Amino acid sequence: MPKKDITISELFICEKPKVYRGSLPRRIIPMRTEGRASDGLIFILEGRCHYTFDDGLTFTAEKNDVLYLANSALYAMDVDCDRYEFFVVNFTFSDPEPRQSAVYRPRDKAGTEQLFARLCTR
Repeated sequence: MPKKDITISELFICEKPKVYRGSLPRRIIPMRTEGRASDGLIFILEGRCHYTFDDGLTFTAEKNDVLYLANSALYAMDVDCDRYEFFVVNFTFSDPEPRQSAVYRPRDKAGTEQLFARLCTR
């Protein structure tokens, strides 16, 4: 069964999102044995990271990209820069149906960064 794309269907969040700013140094993070505990939207402030998922999906996220990491996703990370900085919004959709992780490149980079920064101060 194909996984849903978050940009296509109507979705509702069932709990208050947890938002923070984080960073990682250059390193490889192997694939976890357990998937993510929540859905996540991540805005990349600096750097670049390659993601490899257990289903064969791969993508590279870099400055100004927005990632969607699906609940229960299994993935490895290869941070190939000295500092990978990001805002993270962790949440859970009310519908438990599997979703597809993805990377998005917003047109309004400054506006997107401001939105994530405002979420971080609430």
